[in-house]
Amino acid sequence: TLFYDFWGIYDYKVGKPESIKAFFKLKAHEMKECIEKTPAWIEHIKTESWRKKPYPATYINQKRWQDELVASNKSIGESESSSMMPLN
Repeated sequence: TLFYDFWGIYDYKVGKPESIKAFFKLKAHEMKECIEKTPAWIEHIKTESWRKKPYPATYINQKRWQDELVASNKSIGESESSSMMPLN
């Protein structure tokens, strides 16, 4: 089934019953999009060591595969304010 395609891709295997419920709440096109875009999302999150990988059910419920994958220039521990330009 499509869920097991997703489960095979997502490399954090916790909360399977909740993940199944969340996955089958998606529309058919969302299921396919999730499966297609998850590998790129997983590769992207590896570049952001400060970010925790969400449980699969959270990933599905929040439709995280739709996140904009932008490369971060910020180093670990750098605050938002230190990377902003002055207003004056």
